[in-house]
Amino acid sequence: MNKELEYGHLATAEPRSTVMRKSLAIENTLTRRQTDVIELLTEGLTNQAIGDELLISEKTVKTHLMFISSKLGTDNRAATAVAAVRSRHLADNDESFTLSAINSANPDLKERFRMDHPITDRDAEIVALVAEGMQNRAIARKLFISEKTVKAHLVNIYAHLGISNRTALAVIYAEYIFSRA
Repeated sequence: MNKELEYGHLATAEPRSTVMRKSLAIENTLTRRQTDVIELLTEGLTNQAIGDELLISEKTVKTHLMFISSKLGTDNRAATAVAAVRSRHLADNDESFTLSAINSANPDLKERFRMDHPITDRDAEIVALVAEGMQNRAIARKLFISEKTVKAHLVNIYAHLGISNRTALAVIYAEYIFSRA
């Protein structure tokens, strides 16, 4: 096989996912292809874009994500992406190093995120809950607002941050929080 096309991208000295593979605390549970998929997921790519990048079908991407989520114990894209980001920042696989625990122990981090990004206090609350893997309905119940209001906040947040989906939002927040905790 041509080395330049190995794993669906131009080969360099190390495969594209080597940096991620070395940094993931979960590296022993994921295959190389799954690591490639999760890396692209944390970049905010859609299933179709991941498939195009890796030269696999969208259905194959969905299958990989299903197995990755199962291995990580997550139930949605955002939570899966946050688990990958968390693993990048773990030195000793400390299970207490979660967004919920960090948000509780360091409430000022959420405020600093809000101040560093053009969003409101309510937006910051919603961002934190999205990054924790909560769906719109659960966020609405927790904050005593309608699901439609949550959706409206997310549209505004996406526009302010220049992103298009909740996975990208969760990754931005997780990177910010884990890098400062």
